[in-house]
Amino acid sequence: MKPAESLERILLDESFDYTKVSGLSTEECDKLHKFRPGNSSQASRMSGITPSSIQILRIFLGKQDRRQAQVSPQTLN
Repeated sequence: MKPAESLERILLDESFDYTKVSGLSTEECDKLHKFRPGNSSQASRMSGITPSSIQILRIFLGKQDRRQAQVSPQTLN
């Protein structure tokens, strides 16, 4: 899988709150809130969004996915 393809697979919800991501600058959060990219590939092409910020976002979303996976329907019963 090419790196660009893996970025396209990381979808960004329209209502995602970028201010919760520690490590993103205020300017980056503002731009991401304003333009609302659909995936991390689109975000990576935005002016002012650095490759390290995309990596921070990927790590944050990966941790969030793992936390949600730990709360399975069986756990809720």
